[in-house]
Amino acid sequence: MSHSALLKSIEEGAGLLGLEKEIRAELAKNPKSIVVLDDDPTGTQTVHDVPVITEWTEEILENELLASPVFFILTNSRSLQADEADALGELLGERLQKVAEKHQKKTDCH
Repeated sequence: MSHSALLKSIEEGAGLLGLEKEIRAELAKNPKSIVVLDDDPTGTQTVHDVPVITEWTEEILENELLASPVFFILTNSRSLQADEADALGELLGERLQKVAEKHQKKTDCH
């Protein structure tokens, strides 16, 4: 990438700032959280100021769901066999659904 292209991309990115107020207002009207299941620790290195949890008891998930509009769950499922990784995803989905319903948070699982 050329120097001028890099500077242009920085300027364009700066123009996207300032929507935090609108996002917070939307979340106040429609409470929800974004939960990222990360199978490898390198993914969390690309974010700033986003909580990362490495345990997923219902209590921990509930606390994080209430405290953070966005958080990562570091599963390290890359090291698991496919059926074990699927089972872990199902378990996390069930637990997140349970605590989200308890606190009337919308869910959209993919």
